Amino acid sequence: MKDVVENEVVKELNFVEKIIVKVFTKTFNKVYNITRINTINKIIK
Repeated sequence: MKDVVENEVVKELNFVEKIIVKVFTKTFNKVYNITRINTINKIIK
């Protein structure tokens, strides 16, 4: 699902904007995964 949305957004962007979107996507995924892990660990404790 997220790949479809990302592809639709990226189609209409220029080169620099595409790079920014890719960097932001990676950063967002990392933050999401760290938060998810921290939340699960708090629930387990």
